[in-house]
Amino acid sequence: MRPGDGKLVPLVAIDTTERPDIEALFAAYTPQTVGDVAIQWGQRDGAPKGTVTLFIQFTAPTKLLLILDFEIVRDGFVVDQILRLAELYLEGVIRKNQMDTPTRWSRVRVVVPDTKFGPIWEELLVAELAAQPKALGATERQARLLAMDAIRRWRMGPH
Repeated sequence: MRPGDGKLVPLVAIDTTERPDIEALFAAYTPQTVGDVAIQWGQRDGAPKGTVTLFIQFTAPTKLLLILDFEIVRDGFVVDQILRLAELYLEGVIRKNQMDTPTRWSRVRVVVPDTKFGPIWEELLVAELAAQPKALGATERQARLLAMDAIRRWRMGPH
């Protein structure tokens, strides 16, 4: 939860089971650590269809490039919240016997500045969410209206 306004900040868990480089990133951060990162949103070559990618280049206290792919339909709410709140938390998870176990209680907070991806995101999100109603027989206009209504309800949150 974000201090001040009480909004829930998205948490992205990363499987670090076979990634000592990512484990080292989490070890380098303490609650007092302020690191340097560069952020870029986009769609990368070779990524699965229907995804957007968040590139996070850590430059201090350690250097590491994280490439996080998000499925637009499945993870759209998380991406939307990251863009709207301009931040997220990352947490390393080690897989043991089909269970996810956090590697530690600390998390890395990443500030995600505005990279002008918002309008592109909006169009990608509407297009992906409209695909299912179109497949079920809705017109293009009906499908887009249904998608935009679903997005509006996401953003309003519970009442």
